[in-house]
Order: sequence, then structure tokens, then C-alpha cells
Amino acid sequence: MHQRRGVVAWVLLVILGVGCGATVESRPERAVAERSVRFLEGEVEQALEGVRATRGHLGSEPEAALEALAQAEAALDRLQGYYLPLLDLRERTESALETLDLGDVAGCESELAAMTASVRELADEGAILPWADIETLAESLEEARVALAAEPDQVPEMLVALHRRLQDHLLKGHLALSGG
Repeated sequence: MHQRRGVVAWVLLVILGVGCGATVESRPERAVAERSVRFLEGEVEQALEGVRATRGHLGSEPEAALEALAQAEAALDRLQGYYLPLLDLRERTESALETLDLGDVAGCESELAAMTASVRELADEGAILPWADIETLAESLEEARVALAAEPDQVPEMLVALHRRLQDHLLKGHLALSGG
């Protein structure tokens, strides 16, 4: 008899748990692209190889050492001028989306303003990112800021699209940087 009550109690808990689980998650699923940074490994590896090759050629082959050092410097420039700024924007996009999900419209606005400032810095510093891409990012951010004031329910979809665009830039960086 006790075993039967235990089973009934367990079934009721499962039913209640499933029922509660269905009502707790009321917002639509917004899967953003993965947060991996594995695409940075190639650039870091290339910089390290250049530094190691420089060390190996320092005494005997100064020209080879200079070439290896130039390759390492180019890899670090790509990290600093392309990958890291885009990675920062991608993370800020996630933060803006999470902030908005919590109902903090002012916090989302603040995050969008910071992202806009970052994009302006990219433009002012002559970043490696192509100018057309910088303009597109700036336009997307401005559209999200305007929508946040007028129609905030449209902003999550805009932020997810921006996140995906940034992720594409990050994952295809080697193509963009090589002109291919």
C-alpha cells in the first residue's frame, strides 16, 4: 500500500513538474550562435609560430627572423583590429539581449549606446573590418535603438540577427581578411 502511494505521489510530482515547467518558460526560444572562441586559435598559433621562428633565426638568418616577426605582428594586428572588437560586440549583443529579457529597457539602451561607441571607435581607428561592414553594424545598432524607444518587442529579434551577423564575421574572418 505504501509503495502504491509512493508511485502515485511520484506520478503527481512528475505531472506537476511538467505542468510547471511548461508555464515557467513563456518567452520564445532565442538561440544565439555558440559562444565559442575557437576561431581565435589560428591567429594565436600563427603569432606564436612567428615568435618562435624569430627566436630560431635571430643569430643565423636575420632576414628570416624579420619575416617571421612581421608574420607574428600581422597575426596580432588581426586579433587586435578585427577579432577582439567583433568578439566584444558579440558579447555586448548577448548582454543587451539578456538585459532586455529581464525587462531592463534602460540597461539595454545603455548597452546599445556602448556598442555604438565601440563601432565609432572601429571607424575612427581604421580597423581591419571593411568599411561597409562597419556601416552595416552602425545602422543595425541605430535601428535597434530607435525600435527600443518605439517598439521594444521587435528589439530581441534585431539583436539576435545582429549577433548572428557578428558571429559570421568572426567565423569567416580569415576569408574577409584575405580578401576572399
